[in-house]
Amino acid sequence: MLEHPSVYMACVIGVPNDVTNLAKALVVLNKEKGATSEELIQLVARKLPDYYHLHGGLQFLEHLPESKGRKLDRTAVFKSYMERSKMLM
Repeated sequence: MLEHPSVYMACVIGVPNDVTNLAKALVVLNKEKGATSEELIQLVARKLPDYYHLHGGLQFLEHLPESKGRKLDRTAVFKSYMERSKMLM
């Protein structure tokens, strides 16, 4: 997904459901370019096997948490997503 010119940063997390975890992409787009969620989901579907497909969907965000070394903080991303999800329920 990062090869798409509109994607600045992305992270795929496992979202729990009744049976298993579903892959969900959290994506930050470049400011001057745009992409649709369907376009990015189809990109993943074309390039990767079914078990990597985004069955949990895709969500656009303004930013993703980074560590002090300016790397994506995956633990913080997952915690933040789960907290936002609980607030919506």
